[in-house]
Amino acid sequence: MPPTSSSPRLLDLSAPTALVTGANQGIGWAVARLLAAHGARVAINYPDDEHYPEQLATLGDGSLALKADIGSVEQIRNMFSELSEASDKLDILVNNAGIFPRSAALELDEDTWD
Repeated sequence: MPPTSSSPRLLDLSAPTALVTGANQGIGWAVARLLAAHGARVAINYPDDEHYPEQLATLGDGSLALKADIGSVEQIRNMFSELSEASDKLDILVNNAGIFPRSAALELDEDTWD
């Protein structure tokens, strides 16, 4: 729960820059909102235009949306290049992106694991 104007901040993130991968929904979105509520400048990663984070404006000034498929090394490099153009540092990295295959773990092929 974000702090209210009358409650003390238990966590002051008024300067750090954070990147949350897979932050357009679910746990990643909740983490991004919490970091922003405590003062961090948040960059959120999303995988494709279908998942574009329309909620970006709620994160505050300086927030950034970075489109990249975390399964692609080239797209990851481009994402970090874009982030470095917008910020001179990265203080917090939340590696949240993932997939949810609907099969037993022992039945997954190597491409799915990768």
